[in-house]
Amino acid sequence: MEKEKIGALREHRLEEALERLRREGRIKGFIKTSRFDPSDRRGVDFFVIKIGKTSYEVFPIQVTGRRWVSTHRQKHPHIPVVSIDLSMETNEIAQNLLEILVPRS
Repeated sequence: MEKEKIGALREHRLEEALERLRREGRIKGFIKTSRFDPSDRRGVDFFVIKIGKTSYEVFPIQVTGRRWVSTHRQKHPHIPVVSIDLSMETNEIAQNLLEILVPRS
């Protein structure tokens, strides 16, 4: 499968998990960045919005495959990375995402 199609599929899978977390009330919402916009060029695929102790908190998220995690962390060390294998279930992706978001609250 072509690299761009795989990337788009990973983003779609993360979007499904984010939508599930939104419906469950675990996050307030999310915004997907546009391809090649300034945020995308800084390594951000999504901004996740969650309710903090006194206000909303916004977290940038990058999605990639397991082989590319270290490369993304080197290029964008301040952007958390969610690694998605195409065989992962939505609930597993959501759990991996929560592991990134919960320690920051």
